Amino acid sequence: MKRPRLLACLSALFALAACAAAAPDGPAPTPAEHMAARRAALWATGAYDAPGWERMTPPQPGEWLARFPEPGQTFDELCADSRPLRGPIVLQPLAPLRPRAQAVLDVVLRHGSVFFGGQVTLAEPAPFVTSAFVAGRGQYDADQLLEALTKIRPRGAALYAGVADRDLFSAPLNYVFGLGRFNAGLGVYSVARFGGDDVGDPLYRRRAVALLAHELGHGLGLHHCVYYRCVMNGSNSLSETDGQPIEPCPVCLRKLVWARNLDVRARWEALAPVLDEAGLAEDAAWVRARLADLKASGKRVPWRE
Repeated sequence: MKRPRLLACLSALFALAACAAAAPDGPAPTPAEHMAARRAALWATGAYDAPGWERMTPPQPGEWLARFPEPGQTFDELCADSRPLRGPIVLQPLAPLRPRAQAVLDVVLRHGSVFFGGQVTLAEPAPFVTSAFVAGRGQYDADQLLEALTKIRPRGAALYAGVADRDLFSAPLNYVFGLGRFNAGLGVYSVARFGGDDVGDPLYRRRAVALLAHELGHGLGLHHCVYYRCVMNGSNSLSETDGQPIEPCPVCLRKLVWARNLDVRARWEALAPVLDEAGLAEDAAWVRARLADLKASGKRVPWRE
């Protein structure tokens, strides 16, 4: 074993030991310390360091990980807890949708079909579940919406998600952009807080496709990513969401490849023009740069196999 690799592996072991073992009379590690140790352990392997992705930095006050210091999820943990979901993807409009929300579905369908490697289709609109409305909050309970979607889920749909244009919450959070059930291929998301009235606004479209990718990622069993800047990062605000990539990092891309049986090169080759058509030129250029990096490396995937 080469010396740098040996030192990296030793660093990983020390990080895990610091997290998992405390002196009998010493304090247990805090969630933030536990998260930091798991990050250090994964980074020390160097298995996922590839051009174009940034490691996560300590969260700033008000950001998701400052409030919820999650432990993250490795590829092996996903495989142990989940199974591949490779069948059809169905979106369920929850009527009525405002014109901008209805129009953005075309963009979401094209992007989702490439992102997840399989055609995304629309079910016939279903009436909104008015019983999920909580008058004292002026919002709709996303957990109740998921329960309702379970009852009308099409047979054979590997991934099924409701699309709403109402303000949602899930206790104890004040609001949510969406909610997904791990390993169940089920989610619901809303564009109500995305601002603007023009579906032609690239930022509105970017927020829509990113949210679908994130929530259906949860449906595949992916947890929030704490390792790299990634579409699977948690978000506590629109500004935090807008600062995140709309593509998975190498850790989460590996999970997606496993769950949906994807070819990374073919996926990126198909994805870049879809992003261009959506007016997301910067994101398309980023994808093309990662594709060029991958081809130059001679590898099939941007992680160590």
